Amino acid sequence: MSYKNRPLHDIAGIIYESNNYGKFKVLGETIPIGYNSDVEAPIRYAIQFLNTGYITDVSYDAIVHGRVLDKTAPGIAGVGCIGMDLKPTTDPWTYQLYKSWNDMMNRCYNETDMDYPMYGALGIKVDKRWHKFSNFILDVPFLPQYEKKVMYPSMYQLDKDFLQFHVHKEQRIYSRNTCIWLSKPDNVLLMAKDRDVSNGLFYIGVIFRDRRWKVRINGLTYGAFSNAKAAANYFNFIYPKVKGPFNDINIFNNVEYMPLEEVLKYSVGSTTIDERVEPPKTVRSNSTPQINFDLTI
Repeated sequence: MSYKNRPLHDIAGIIYESNNYGKFKVLGETIPIGYNSDVEAPIRYAIQFLNTGYITDVSYDAIVHGRVLDKTAPGIAGVGCIGMDLKPTTDPWTYQLYKSWNDMMNRCYNETDMDYPMYGALGIKVDKRWHKFSNFILDVPFLPQYEKKVMYPSMYQLDKDFLQFHVHKEQRIYSRNTCIWLSKPDNVLLMAKDRDVSNGLFYIGVIFRDRRWKVRINGLTYGAFSNAKAAANYFNFIYPKVKGPFNDINIFNNVEYMPLEEVLKYSVGSTTIDERVEPPKTVRSNSTPQINFDLTI
């Protein structure tokens, strides 16, 4: 068998410098499999990175130009790596999952990332298993609502808050047991709740503007009230009726119940209330998404 691109001298044992992953040592030639004796086989070499011990095979051209990849080197935000179990691919779906993983790693560990102050600086972490993209890509198809992520990839995001909403934010973690694929509208509601609490507003979907409490859902205003609890009750009443096609979860305010006629007394302006349906008197909480999607906060 003949070989293409064989160097003029043996390079086994020589240490080279890579472009991005430090020094590596050439261990020797690899044995090509599947080539006929009359076919010129491309010559490849086994190399080992000195920093991590990772072994792979590359071409001679890649060696002399330093274009070699250490899949176990923590090159993403200083802690994340691709993982040796993942083969190179141009699949757009893999790239989309990689973007979700890369964004997650950077906002938790990269101090220069614009979202770091709201994640890593607060103490939010990523489970060590997910520091490898190859593990992440194995786990995410088993997260709740993955089938919707596949159907509407641009509408669903990796979320760690829904299943950990009653956990202090600084103690939350990204992992296969704490994450879900959540729609953008639902994610906006949960993120708004975290933001509003820090600003002294304690009810989801309720904002204080123009000296009145307004109920807002998916960017639309559904009523204004002179009392915050009345507005929170009205949100509980109206949300299941007006939520959009991508609002998968039922989110309710944990507020003392008011009957509809009591809520109406605090209405300001042209609030329209459908009296055919009463606000829920009891709601469920702490439920797993596979069973139901009710959340009381």
